[in-house]
Amino acid sequence: ESVARTTGESAFLAAVKEYGRRCAFRHPTTSDFLAVVGEVASPEARDLLERGWSSAGAADYAVTRAETRPSAPAAGWVGEGPRRTWAAPGGAPKGWESTVVVQRLGEVAWPVEVELRFEGGHVVTRRWDGRGEWVRYRATGPRLLAAVVDPRRTCLLDGNRWNDGLATEPDPTAARAWSHRLRFLAQNLLELFALLAFAPGGLP
Repeated sequence: ESVARTTGESAFLAAVKEYGRRCAFRHPTTSDFLAVVGEVASPEARDLLERGWSSAGAADYAVTRAETRPSAPAAGWVGEGPRRTWAAPGGAPKGWESTVVVQRLGEVAWPVEVELRFEGGHVVTRRWDGRGEWVRYRATGPRLLAAVVDPRRTCLLDGNRWNDGLATEPDPTAARAWSHRLRFLAQNLLELFALLAFAPGGLP
């Protein structure tokens, strides 16, 4: 399923059908299936299947850094020739500089998408082959709000989804939601203790 989602479901299903047609009255092997997938779907699909079968480890990708800060304006001599002017340091910032780091924490290397979400609804998506230990993205422009690895959940082998995303600032709505839940739980526990205390044979 992960291979189909990553490389294209229609091509992978076509390969499975072709494999069933060719090997209907034979005793096929794993190599036969891989050969058909590589021929009908794509060499990448075959490579991913081999990776998944040959590795006993797990896949785990995490966004470990998501930062944004006002970009410092140019200072010193700016421009060329007669248009060259002096820009004093300390001017008003223009735009934001953002940095995102995604790490491969598991043993299985899998191609994933990295989505950068900026202020104003602007979204940038980059594809990473996942083979290295980490990858870093830099951007200049709108303020970065969050970064998410594998936003479409194509890699079903990822065993830890809790580290797939990171916001540049804490979400106050999430904190308020947990506060309301805890207050609700505490209120219900107090009411339960009150009922037990006044019930016959209740609390001593």
